[in-house]
Amino acid sequence: APAAAPAAGGLKSEGIFHMMEVFLKQGGGKDLVPKVASIFGFEILDKKGGKVQGIWEIDLKNGGGACRKGKPEKVDATFTMTDADFEAVCLGKLQPQMAFMKGQMKIKATWRRRRSSLPTSSRPPPPRTWPSTVEPSSE
Repeated sequence: APAAAPAAGGLKSEGIFHMMEVFLKQGGGKDLVPKVASIFGFEILDKKGGKVQGIWEIDLKNGGGACRKGKPEKVDATFTMTDADFEAVCLGKLQPQMAFMKGQMKIKATWRRRRSSLPTSSRPPPPRTWPSTVEPSSE
């Protein structure tokens, strides 16, 4: 899969979250919601130990799922990682479990959720499935 181009804010993860938003708006999450039943927050840093540059919510608990920019009100787990590491995980170049063990991904969650929260694959849908009519949320 090609890397997502950086969005206006310069974060590659912004493009990846947009792909996830489109995928969920198209109904791609309907089978995931009953299996995952969780809301995840993502804090994306500019560099390790740096400032948070973007926050997103992936809701795989309600409806058909949703992905939104902005701090979630209530989450089951929050992942904090650099933009580069998030992209590497999504492209399959970095295994989520290894990122966690090496300290490249921090997880804040209850113990029950922490164990079940590590994504095994976070790949967004391929670009050919993106509709030209769906715009990212402005939240």
